[in-house]
Formats: sequence, structure tokens, C-alpha cells
Amino acid sequence: MQGDREFMLNFFQELDYKIHEKYNDIQISATILGGCFFVLHSLRENSPDIDLLINDSSSYRIISEIGIPLAKEKGITLDLMYGNTLEKINLPDNYMRYVKPLKRERNKRKHLKLWTLSPYHILISKISRYSDKDKNDIKLIMNSGKFLIRRKELERAVKNFKANEIKSIFEKNYNDFLQKYEKKLVLSWWEKLGLHKPIPELKDS
Repeated sequence: MQGDREFMLNFFQELDYKIHEKYNDIQISATILGGCFFVLHSLRENSPDIDLLINDSSSYRIISEIGIPLAKEKGITLDLMYGNTLEKINLPDNYMRYVKPLKRERNKRKHLKLWTLSPYHILISKISRYSDKDKNDIKLIMNSGKFLIRRKELERAVKNFKANEIKSIFEKNYNDFLQKYEKKLVLSWWEKLGLHKPIPELKDS
């Protein structure tokens, strides 16, 4: 099954209700990424799965216990990731500082607090893999006009992440990304004056 935006919002609302039903006034949180990120930002019409990143064991246990059976009942896949590890990268330990609350729906759920992963970290995960699908996802983010991607912030994010990929491969992918989208990156005043610093060198993990 392919879930659209309305389906996913209804799923989260029902998950919130079921969490309250079993655990009363507990509050847990999760961060949205993957195809769900693109659907909820209206960059794609639908996705076959819902991807959530959860950074504490209690929330992970509860969402696994309640969310996975609910997703199966609804005919969609719920993929849960724990901590800060994605398929190809380890997010910086402080990645939660850059997440954003899910807009407009933030006050509808009292027990399940949802955040969306920073578009910078989404971009880095896509650049790390850089498949044809990832390249298309990058294009959706960069051409949508929904995100203000600052060159300085992107470089900071690149510098802080840990690649589970060969360093030279990521650098090649990143340089290709810059060639295609550098004009769309927002520059600071000192960068506009030609004082732009070089791309930071990635350290081997």
C-alpha cells in the first residue's frame, strides 16, 4: 500500500490515541525521515512506508509494541531506527538540536510528539548513497522552494557527520552535488564578499 499525506497524519493520530489508551499520560517522541518526510512536506504524493528515528529506548519500545501492529493492520510498513544511525551515515550526536516540529499538526497529538529531520541531514544521507532515487530526492528538496539551504550550515553538517562510506566516494558525490546546486545555496554576507572558506576535509571515522 502507498500512504499519502492524509493517511500518514491519520495513522499518527491513531497511534497517539492507542499510546494514551495503554499508557495514559506518557509522552514519547520520534523523528520523521525517509519517504514520510517527503510526503508530509508535499514533495511526493505517497510512500510505501513510514520511517521513524527514535533516540531513547522507552519510546522505541512503545512505538515498536503499538505502532508496528497498527501499521500492519493499515497495510503499510513502519520502519524504526534507533539512536543516530541511518543506513549509510551516523548523524551527529546533537542532531536533535536541528529537528523541527511537524507543522500545523503539532498540537493535535498530546502523547506522540513528532519532529522532522533537518533537511541538511536528509541531503547528506542522500549524497552518501547517491543512487538515482537519491539524486531525484535531492532535486525535490533543492528545487521545491520549501527549504532555505545555507552553504555555511550545509558545510557544518558535512563536517560533523560520520560516514559509513569510503571518504573519497562521499567527497566525489558532494562535489558533484555542489556543481549542480551551488547557485541555489544561500550565502552569508562574508561569502558574498569572496571570503568563502574551502569545503572542510572529512575525517575518517
